Amino acid sequence: MKRLALSACLFVALWIPAAAHATVQELGQTPEGMPTASCPTNCTAIGKVTGFQVSNGTKSHPFRIHRVGKIVAFTVKLGKPNTDQITFFQRLFGSPAHIRLAVLRPPKNKKVKGYILKRQSSIFVLDHYFGSSPTFVLPAPLLVGVKDEVAVTTDTWAPILSVSRPKAEAWRSSRAPNQCDNVQAPATHDQVGSRKSYTCLHSTARLLYTLTFIPDPKRTDGKK
Repeated sequence: MKRLALSACLFVALWIPAAAHATVQELGQTPEGMPTASCPTNCTAIGKVTGFQVSNGTKSHPFRIHRVGKIVAFTVKLGKPNTDQITFFQRLFGSPAHIRLAVLRPPKNKKVKGYILKRQSSIFVLDHYFGSSPTFVLPAPLLVGVKDEVAVTTDTWAPILSVSRPKAEAWRSSRAPNQCDNVQAPATHDQVGSRKSYTCLHSTARLLYTLTFIPDPKRTDGKK
């Protein structure tokens, strides 16, 4: 873990000279840090779905981008499911547990519903890191624009959920409006260019991830 964390720091440090006058930001952080993941006690995970946090109790839309830049790494807090729980999730969703990032673009026209998947990261396997908070460095920076939402996707499952949270905390998923509670229905948003509605709102829960974001430097020559 120390080696992984050090690699992430070195990677980010290499980007700082290129991002002069920009500040490296960790999106999604809260003053109290990330809460405890819901495994092994009251073990819950997300499966075959894409989702993003709309409120973490401190900030609305903590993963909405407000300045053009790049996501260079992300951190997840993983529960530690026991053997029986792992077997249950594997039978229900498949294996190994894994995750990727998804960049979603909201519609420009209010009459059009749904987010377009602009791009997504490579997949990161989670099985070796249960019970810890690994930082994953992206092989290539993920470009993001103003108003983009950065979500997480798993084609199998990921124990990155904290439940029984305050009412102010909620996330949205890519499940169909009439299937919000049907965890067995595959609902991943993984076709670049496709659109999904994200009308399912899951309250009193938090997705446990943060993003290492480097905004593009602001030009000083007056040109865009």
